[in-house]
This record gives sequence, structure tokens and C-alpha cells, in this order.
Amino acid sequence: MKDENKEQAKEFYKQGKYFFKKEQYKKAIKCFNKAIKLNHTNAYYYDMRATSKMNLDEYGEAIEDFDKCIELKPKYIKAYYNRAYSKVSLELYLEAIEDYKKCIELNNNDSLAYYNIGKMYLYYLENFEEAVKYYDKSIELSNENSEAYIERAKAEYYLNNLIRLKKI
Repeated sequence: MKDENKEQAKEFYKQGKYFFKKEQYKKAIKCFNKAIKLNHTNAYYYDMRATSKMNLDEYGEAIEDFDKCIELKPKYIKAYYNRAYSKVSLELYLEAIEDYKKCIELNNNDSLAYYNIGKMYLYYLENFEEAVKYYDKSIELSNENSEAYIERAKAEYYLNNLIRLKKI
């Protein structure tokens, strides 16, 4: 790849980030498209285009770009988080959990990933026992997240009610 193309790609990327910050996502995507055309090996270009698409609720297309970003930069946690968010928006909860687990694999002290898995189990999959387990781990890693305590209490409440109903 020519250095000239890389420099042009950087300029389009900068322009795209400018439009992104102004929440002009369609214009940002056009700039990121140009950057990718000139340099298709830069993971951050795909990440920003994907994030722009995500902000336009174009989750399927965003996932494709996050896939490419991850292919180019497999340890880029932000791409896994955003891909998981896109998957939740498409009701692909088990796939989202896999992305959050990848975040944990890359950083086992990631309390937010444990918290998000807990939310998947509590609100979407109604597996309250698993939810409690993941909230416990999130709290263990960061006891300052008051939301994790609240969500764990909800999961425990539903779990206890479920156990009582099974006894009837």
C-alpha cells in the first residue's frame, strides 16, 4: 500500500471523526468508506464506521464492520462491546453473551462485562441463577457499582419466587 494512500485515508478518517462528533453519522460513514477504500487494513476505520451505523440503528451492518474490525485487531475490547450491544438490539442475546465473555477473556477484571452478562440472563433469558452469579462477580471486581447490587437483588427476588412456585 502506498504511503500516499495511507495519508489520504487518515485525512478521510479525521473528517469522519469530525462528523461523528457532530452526530452527522451518514456523512461520517461516507468519510470512513473512503478511508477504508484507501486502506482496508486499519481496524479503527471499520470500528468507527460500525459505531456510526450503530448510532443509526443499522445493527446488522454494524455487526459486519465490527466482525472485520475484530478480524484485523482480535484483542480490541471496544469492538466486542459494541458488537454485543448491536446483537442485543437484534435480540441475539446468546451471541451478545459470547462477545461479553470474550471481553472477560481479554480482561478478566472487566466488571462491566460480568454486569452486562448478568443483564442478559436477568432481563432477556430469565435465567436468574446465572444472573446472580454474574452480578456477584461484577460486584466482587468493583463494589462501587450500585446498579449491580440493585440488579442482583432483582435476580435473587425472581429466583426465590421461582423456587417457591416450584414447591407448590
